[in-house]
Amino acid sequence: MFVLTDLERVIRNLPPVMALTSQLDSVAEVGAVRMTDPALNGWQLTGGKGAIAWDSNWAGGLNTVGSDYFWLYLDGEGYNIDCTPTDQSGCWQHEENILAPISGSCSDPKAVPQMVMGAGEASTAEYGPSEAEIIVQECGGLPSDTVFTWSEAQQILGITTT
Repeated sequence: MFVLTDLERVIRNLPPVMALTSQLDSVAEVGAVRMTDPALNGWQLTGGKGAIAWDSNWAGGLNTVGSDYFWLYLDGEGYNIDCTPTDQSGCWQHEENILAPISGSCSDPKAVPQMVMGAGEASTAEYGPSEAEIIVQECGGLPSDTVFTWSEAQQILGITTT
């Protein structure tokens, strides 16, 4: 999910999500188990990093590739439960969450805002596979519980970006 999210971002010339963290993986896992968009509790990340914005997504009944596809390419009416003929407010929100620009600013003028994320999955009686992700904008370097970085993914998969 992390790599697919970053590939979707970098092919559109958006900055990649820099890393997965164990804290945010746990948050995403709770969303997957509860079959709902994960929610960040408070605005503090591991290692004292402050969150400045966040978005999250949930999908049921799909694998990771399917979730990515529906979130980005079929997120309108008939595919998104929050997008109905009478209420269009949730239409394409998953796509907006994944492709959000870095919009916050850091209180420390030397700090550069960046994104980190968590991904989780669960098996549920209602949907079978349940997938969730949370993408957080933060300041001041990677959180101390980083488990995998975009640089590592690029190296392992031979991905180059210009």
